[in-house]
Amino acid sequence: MTFKDLLLQAIQQIRAFPVRSFLTIFGIIISVTGIICVATVLQGMTQSINRLLSNMGPDILLISTNYTKGTAGKHPLTAKEWQILEMQSDLLRDVTASSDGHFSQISYQDIKANVTVMAASESQPALYRLFPLQGRFLRASDEASRARVVVISEALKSKLGLPDQACGTVILLGSTAFTVVGITPAKIDDTPRGLQIADAYIPFSVAQQFSQRTPAYSFGVRVREPQAMQKAMQRIRLKLHQALHTPDGEAEDFRIEGAEQIRESAVEIQTMISRVFYAIISISLFVSGISIMNMMLVSVNERTREIGLFKALGASQRLIRMQFFLEAALLAIAGACAGSLLGWLLGNLIIVFLPNAMQTTIPLWAVVGAVGTSVLIALLSAIIPAARAARLPAVIALTKE
Repeated sequence: MTFKDLLLQAIQQIRAFPVRSFLTIFGIIISVTGIICVATVLQGMTQSINRLLSNMGPDILLISTNYTKGTAGKHPLTAKEWQILEMQSDLLRDVTASSDGHFSQISYQDIKANVTVMAASESQPALYRLFPLQGRFLRASDEASRARVVVISEALKSKLGLPDQACGTVILLGSTAFTVVGITPAKIDDTPRGLQIADAYIPFSVAQQFSQRTPAYSFGVRVREPQAMQKAMQRIRLKLHQALHTPDGEAEDFRIEGAEQIRESAVEIQTMISRVFYAIISISLFVSGISIMNMMLVSVNERTREIGLFKALGASQRLIRMQFFLEAALLAIAGACAGSLLGWLLGNLIIVFLPNAMQTTIPLWAVVGAVGTSVLIALLSAIIPAARAARLPAVIALTKE
């Protein structure tokens, strides 16, 4: 028999028992779906993060509370540290403050949306080069007068169904009326930690009325001269260390990061998440291998007379082993292909619920890895059944009922 004959025989055998064949590869379909889905979502998130970080120049620094430090001795950043940073005008400009974002319900007429609301200072558009598309951003006068005004993103404007000229429209934040004074470019919701981007912005003085505690501040600054980046970081670290009275030898109560550090942090978090998922999926692939081996053993028992006939006609042990290996490989490839398609569809479906995250294609490395691993596991699982089939004596096999 030629290789083509063996291949056709394997395909015929698989088609003869469709339910058994599907159950054999069901585990592989689920495992590969998981691999491709995770890879697709991570790739879409990575592209979105890179797109957002492209708005950050190499001269921007972000300062936030160090939440990785234990609660003992941790001091959140406040308006006092904001004033200290503004005093470093020889090195810094566009000093921007914002509060920690919190989820709240915004409504207009009968339409409601749960969004991230943040207090921010008036220099934020200059820092990120994200100037309002309509109207204006928050002003110091809004802060002083505790004006109930709000600046919203273009995406939120569309979600609420506001008029094209939305400035002057009254919307509800919770049960409180706010007047829209500006529309900013659409927000990317998978914002890396530290970036001061939200769906809606209100003055600090108004935000404190909605909170029972003093909000923790985050800051963004632009270094006047890129070559002075290290000097600026050292100055900021020294001033904040003194202001927060952090004991020497203890971790700082704040973090200072640039675009590259944020990108590295985002990649590190994604890597940790993906490792956990891939570990779980690996267990599923192992179980799939056992399933394939069991099904192939059942197939050997059911086809004893067929194997005996092959051997009586002169088939070698190598040929019979090849027959079972081909069946296992074809099942694995079919399962991997089906799983890749399902994984891509599921991954892009998940991305739909991450607003402004980017739709993406199936990563080539994920497809190659998933198919290769599935075929390898299938072949390893077929070793015992194939060897058992090849060792069957022809006379005994032909006489078995």
